[in-house]
Amino acid sequence: MAQAEEIKNIRKQYFKSWASYQIPMRPTQPLSYQETENLASYYLGYYSEDGRLVRFIKFLRKPTPGGTVQLEHSKATTGILYLSAEKHGQAEYSVGSPLNFEQTSSHAVYYKGIVKPNDNTVKLELIQTDVFFVDDYTYWPNGNLKSRTMQKQTGEIQHKDYDESGTEIHN
Repeated sequence: MAQAEEIKNIRKQYFKSWASYQIPMRPTQPLSYQETENLASYYLGYYSEDGRLVRFIKFLRKPTPGGTVQLEHSKATTGILYLSAEKHGQAEYSVGSPLNFEQTSSHAVYYKGIVKPNDNTVKLELIQTDVFFVDDYTYWPNGNLKSRTMQKQTGEIQHKDYDESGTEIHN
């Protein structure tokens, strides 16, 4: 599944988790994108103008060995280094330009490395951020859930409709 497309003019919020199996999902532990930096998975909720959750996405970060890069001595500072990943062919990447962590939010694939003191060689990980699922919700004018459509990473789509009282309609 590709990166989930943006929903325009709707408030979005990152989360660490969610509570209960009720539909719609109930996200918990709000975070900034910066606070997702060391998480293997995180969530993104999109909210309508009236505060209803209209989309809930689970992202998974998968690190794989990404080779090494030599830094110019003048550019070698300690800390974490992020670099864009330039795609070549089906699944081949090369190191691109430097990024700050916030910029990785718009990159499905990027490099991450730890820069050690007095060491110009940086061991990189290729970080691939996959969408595990996308859960979309629509609501009746009375505020009750009208429909839920979930698309899983496998491509499987589950759709459920609800009557105006919020009760699932079994077809």
